[in-house]
Amino acid sequence: VEFSPNPIPAGASSVLLTAIAYNAQNQVVPSESWQWSSSNSSVLTVAPNGRTATLNIVGAGDALLELKEQESGATLTLQITGATGTAPAS
Repeated sequence: VEFSPNPIPAGASSVLLTAIAYNAQNQVVPSESWQWSSSNSSVLTVAPNGRTATLNIVGAGDALLELKEQESGATLTLQITGATGTAPAS
């Protein structure tokens, strides 16, 4: 499992990611069954739409992004550290 673009552009506060799954022969496997999640929604929000998701840095701090392909159970975890986004006013 991986995502594109990789690496995520430095300083980006919002980015659209596309998930990619591979089989044992390293061939792309089409899948629309993905789970996206953020460990800290005060830093990173995720708006999933199948194999794509929009990530938004909404506050300062650290968060983990987890991407899981549901059929195989393969996962990828991305650590976001030192985000400097500004949280929206409440």
